Amino acid sequence: MTVTVGETAVRAGDRTLWVRSAAADPESPEYTNGHVLVPCVGEHPVYDAPMYDAMSGDEVRNRAYAEAVARVAPGRTVVEIGPGKHALWSIAAVRAGARHVYAIEELPVYVELAREAIAAAGMSDRITVLTGHSTTVELPERVDVCISEIIGCIGGSEGTASVLDDVRRRYLKPGGTSVPLRCTTTVSAATVDGLLPGDAPCLATETVPYVEAMYEAHGRAFDFRVCLYGDLGPVLLSGPSEVEDLRFDTGPVLAGRDRVTTTVSRPGLLTGLVLGIRLQTADGVRVIDTLRDETSWLPVYAPLWTEGRQVAAGDRIDIDFAWEPSDDGVHPDYRITATLTTPDDVHVGEWVSPYRTGGPGASDFHRALVRETET
Repeated sequence: MTVTVGETAVRAGDRTLWVRSAAADPESPEYTNGHVLVPCVGEHPVYDAPMYDAMSGDEVRNRAYAEAVARVAPGRTVVEIGPGKHALWSIAAVRAGARHVYAIEELPVYVELAREAIAAAGMSDRITVLTGHSTTVELPERVDVCISEIIGCIGGSEGTASVLDDVRRRYLKPGGTSVPLRCTTTVSAATVDGLLPGDAPCLATETVPYVEAMYEAHGRAFDFRVCLYGDLGPVLLSGPSEVEDLRFDTGPVLAGRDRVTTTVSRPGLLTGLVLGIRLQTADGVRVIDTLRDETSWLPVYAPLWTEGRQVAAGDRIDIDFAWEPSDDGVHPDYRITATLTTPDDVHVGEWVSPYRTGGPGASDFHRALVRETET
């Protein structure tokens, strides 16, 4: 694969920053087999048509949601949080026999597109589209079912716990249910040694505009999270452990701390952790596992040691995983402390990931990824 590593300029207010980036030849047959980092954007208000199209084309996600909606919607009233431009699950709920659906969309441009999609389906009398954030919109009645896709690449990163706890308290009838039903975040030991282009962290060049969009949305530069694209086979050094268990039928936990231990399964150079999700849309529906299934939820890469730590099968990693609401009261800040125990030594690494207030350049990883120049 022909890969060119360079830098791409982005703006953050009156500041210019340079993001290390790798441009690959998309005609290369190896292009989709390589490993590359991309910004984790799902938790930020920068959704665009390609992102919605990726979600709409996610067969694993769609199959699990379609089966869940078909099970819970017949004869019931429904609210969908964030239907987007396609209003896919609002329409599916009516087709499954829902009596009425309220679709709450925050972005005005997608409100109009959702109404057009609903009208094209002949369902304008069965689906009411409401504009605003769900925490400020009032429904004319309590409903039986909530459908949402505000699940992040880390389970709660899109503000899932805060938003759906509010939905459960204000919108759902007693005994009401949610789709999805439960989400856990998974943590696995990982290596990117020799897998990424160049000799330092870099993003896929075509994804760098999302960095500038995130900076613009929040009015400042910050240390954004990154996802890892590519085959996870050579990346994973251990099996997954579950943390951040969010149960939407009983009320998810907005802040918490989990401690788990994972055991290294093969030798390698440990550089960080890979975070994924396991999502249960409804009882009896196959659980989505983003480290196993090919979905639009990419695994998040949490760097711990830039230079890496050599590990062998049987070495132990104790993981302290904590989350709490950020400065906006909705999206969580995350912190991971990993303690690696080998026969010869103990190593402690930390990943601190505020939603939008950290940095820029608070870690060695981000200082290598993004640099600043004078205007």
